[in-house]
Parts: sequence; C-alpha cells; structure tokens
Amino acid sequence: MNYKQLINEGIQLYLDEAFEEAYDLLTTYRDLVKGNLAQIDNFRYSCLGKMNKNEEGYLLLEKAIKDDGFWYHPDLLLEDQDLEGFRNFKGFNELVDICKVRYEDAKYQSTLKHTYVESDLEVSKGLLVALHGNQENMAIAEDDWKSIFDLGYNGLFLQSDQVEFYDAFTWEDYEDAALKLPKVIQEFHKNEKMILAGFSGGGQVALWSVLTNQMACDHLLLVAPWLPHIEDWDDLLPQLKVNHTKVTILIGDADEDCYEGCEYLHKALEKQGCDVELLIFEDLNHEFPEDFDEHLKEILA
Repeated sequence: MNYKQLINEGIQLYLDEAFEEAYDLLTTYRDLVKGNLAQIDNFRYSCLGKMNKNEEGYLLLEKAIKDDGFWYHPDLLLEDQDLEGFRNFKGFNELVDICKVRYEDAKYQSTLKHTYVESDLEVSKGLLVALHGNQENMAIAEDDWKSIFDLGYNGLFLQSDQVEFYDAFTWEDYEDAALKLPKVIQEFHKNEKMILAGFSGGGQVALWSVLTNQMACDHLLLVAPWLPHIEDWDDLLPQLKVNHTKVTILIGDADEDCYEGCEYLHKALEKQGCDVELLIFEDLNHEFPEDFDEHLKEILA
C-alpha cells in the first residue's frame, strides 16, 4: 500500500458509503505511507462526520490544526456538508480563523519551488523533470520517480506555486504554470537529453508546455495525465512531430477520469505520425503501476 493507493481506495470506499471501512483503512496506513498526512486526516474526519461521530471528528480536526500545524481551506471548513455536525462545537470558528491566517500566509509566500537530485553514476544519461499531481507536492513526486537515479538520470522535481491546503499544491492554472517552468528548468538543463514527466494535473502542464513551445524536450512521459481540454488542442498536436518529441503515456483502464483523454491523445498523435506509445494497465486506478520501476527501465532504455 502506497500513498496514492491509500487515497484512491479511501475515496472509493467513501463513494460506496462504506465510511467506517474507509476510516479504518486510512487510520491503519496513515503513518505507514509517504505522503501528505493533512490529506489523509481530511478524509478521516470527513468519514467520522458521515458516521455522525461528530465529537470524535471535531477532535481529530482540532488536533490536525492545533497540534500538527495543518490547515485547510477555510471555505471547505465552512461549506463541506461532512463537517456540518462539527460547527456546533465552541472552538470551531477559532479553527476556521487559524486556517484563514495560514492560508493567506501560504498564498503570499508561495513560489514555484524545486528539488534537484543528481544520480550517483559518474556519467549522467540526462535530466528528468517531474511535475507532481494535483493536491500533491515535490516530495511525493521525488518518491514516485526515485528509480531514475539508479538508471543514471538526474532529477528535477518542481512544485507548483498554486497552494490548495497544507503541503498540497495544484496546477489548476496550467497556462500560468507553463510560463514559469522554463526559467527554473534552464538553470539545470545542460544541453543533455531531457525528459519532461508529469502525473495527473502535472501531465497536463507538461503537455501544454511543449505544445505551446514554452519548452522543448526529447521525451514527454505522461502518467495518468488529466486532459479535460485535449479535444481543443488538436491544432497544437503537430508541434510534437515538428520537434521530434517522443511521447509515452501510461494509464490504468480503471482510471475513469483520465482514460478517455489518454486514448484520444494517443489516437490523435498516431494520425499525426508522431512517435507515441500508450501503455494500458489492467485494473489500475489513478496511480502509478506497482511495477513502475521495471516499466521505466524499459521506457528509458
């Protein structure tokens, strides 16, 4: 069980109204996965609210904010129906006020951040630039792509400046993000092979960046990319062939939000005569395949 699997399974149980089972799963694995604990706790107290265990849920929310230093969007606290029973507690408004201050501070201080890690091999095979998914961060991306170091690639992990809640960032404004990426990347790209990689919303930014000539790369590697506007980008797709950009797309057939967009992109690029490959994984949800390291070795060979 990794972080993405935990979140996906928790969400599915929640949607199935198996709130107690979801809470137990999230609680059991909370401290065993590498990810955003604030996100996990958000789902935990939401499940408690659904079970009408309002006092227990409120105390969990209070601990998350006061003891752990987490914060959530104040509008979410005030409007989420799952928290309706929490709002009668005396200290609830104080928690909202704390989150308002932390949210405004986070927005004011937020910048496009990065982590650069070099491979231990003496001679680098190139640079892989990775963009995290929505509601994630660069630490999660580094963990997702950590096997690149054994393959001889240096890694540059970028973190959006669009903050959503504690340690969780989004690429909702993908056009703005695409304008900002090149300035950071050019500092580390030294005329070597470059792979631009992205998961989910990060994949949308990566693709848009290349299609609009904000940057060029040798290989565009997209894992479960979120492509809600892909049908409107047809006129831009030939740019990938013009730039001789190789494209690899990985998607699970159980990824209801992203599967159709990936299929559309694959077929459209094939029609353009682009160098494109679509890898479909059976029963995989919105996450990386469990044997991703092995597939990455073949993809980058």
